[in-house]
Amino acid sequence: MVDKVFKGENVKSEYAKLEPSDQLMASIMVGAKFANKLDQLNPKDEKDKKADVIKHIGKFMNYAGEENVVAVVRGQITGKRLTTWLLHLNEHWQILNDIRKESYGDIN
Repeated sequence: MVDKVFKGENVKSEYAKLEPSDQLMASIMVGAKFANKLDQLNPKDEKDKKADVIKHIGKFMNYAGEENVVAVVRGQITGKRLTTWLLHLNEHWQILNDIRKESYGDIN
């Protein structure tokens, strides 16, 4: 399933069939591979900022569940990568804004 996510395939139904612990493990594996991919890109390069991997993983995280996303951001992606790549501003990473709004309301 992890390879499918990185190819941009929709695995939402496959993911939903997993047990919660397996969903977390899949999310962690995606997050770890994503962090590695980000480290190979240059955040100052406009082409890299729009890399398909950022879009594909954001779309996956949008249905991975808030708790899994928070765990993956904290453990694999890290705050440094999150802010360096401005993932919270990326249209494909809507989950990050949903989490913020749930906690703090719409502050824009």
